Amino acid sequence: MASSHLPREKVFPPRGAPPGPLDLPPVPAGRALPLAWLGLVLCLPTTFIQSAAAGDKPPPAPVRDPAHQISVGVENYMQQKRRNIVMQRRDFSCGAAALATVVRYYWGDKVDEEFFLDALDGLLTEKEVVDRIKHGLAMSDLRRVAVKTGYQAVVGKVDFEKLAGAKVPLIVGITVNDYDHFVVYRGTDYRWVYLADPIRGNLRLGVRDFLDQWQENAILAIHKPGEKVRETSPLAVRPDEIALGELNRQLIRTFPSRRRQGLRPAP
Repeated sequence: MASSHLPREKVFPPRGAPPGPLDLPPVPAGRALPLAWLGLVLCLPTTFIQSAAAGDKPPPAPVRDPAHQISVGVENYMQQKRRNIVMQRRDFSCGAAALATVVRYYWGDKVDEEFFLDALDGLLTEKEVVDRIKHGLAMSDLRRVAVKTGYQAVVGKVDFEKLAGAKVPLIVGITVNDYDHFVVYRGTDYRWVYLADPIRGNLRLGVRDFLDQWQENAILAIHKPGEKVRETSPLAVRPDEIALGELNRQLIRTFPSRRRQGLRPAP
């Protein structure tokens, strides 16, 4: 029986010799190519295959194209913290900033806290103005100024289950280290509550911590007349926020930090 093996030099050229076409033995009529040879052909180095292409070289892959320049900006930490939030500029204006956050980033009207502070003119007595500058606005003040500027506003009380099912962002009052403050409730995954805070920016609190701080389960809902509830908005909780799990880039959870923020010691 004739051997089906080729001499080594027929398959592998001598060291230093340029690669040439593979010299395979003729296949007798009616006989299939042995599986060993089929495997050898399929596994040939690319240098042998390219040598059969008459020296053709593929065009180089473009690395840079002057006609198509792409620039991608990267947010710094502060920009991430303040994303889609109207930050307050006065000690007493957290309520106006929270109201502006909902109206601007959910209902799409380009307003700021000054818009609502100016609208308070005529709504408060001189005595009330002095009190609000010292202690901040009340939730009833926010409802009145929202109505004055053309929005529908309702103050109510709900339990956490109803809060979790809310379809729109809500303004809630919290108490942090005996300081009353307004924030925007964005949503929850039942482990964390996601807030847009006019002072601290985007943050999340554990459900237990939020319930400790939430003032009397009170909420303020804002609606723009003629508009439907939106399925999503810049204030919606994003999947990457939920995916953080126990990691927390938004709130340092060391024991001293928790005490400063009015939170219970971590379990």
